[in-house]
Amino acid sequence: MPRAVRLEDGRLVANPGSVGLQAYNWDQPREHTMATGSPRARYAIFEGLADGWAAEMMTVDYDWAAAAEISAARGAPDWPEALRTGRLRAMPGERRERPEPGEGEPGAP
Repeated sequence: MPRAVRLEDGRLVANPGSVGLQAYNWDQPREHTMATGSPRARYAIFEGLADGWAAEMMTVDYDWAAAAEISAARGAPDWPEALRTGRLRAMPGERRERPEPGEGEPGAP
């Protein structure tokens, strides 16, 4: 989930979310489903301030319908729903293979 947390020592830790796959199921460290609830790609802009750093979370529209079609055509049957909606139904007991980096992304082989 996108968020920023300021640690007790003042450091800022930020995770804007995913640039591409906004939801997934995985079994490490235990079975879980992550979902942002939006298909938009995400990034953060960091700004140095007098008293430390600030992070502004950003979202970007892209052609997620096309990305969903590509993922379905390349044999990733659970990705189209995640790409179109940012949500994924949990399927307890079903182990998902984690994709290789870049696999299933638009334009990837």
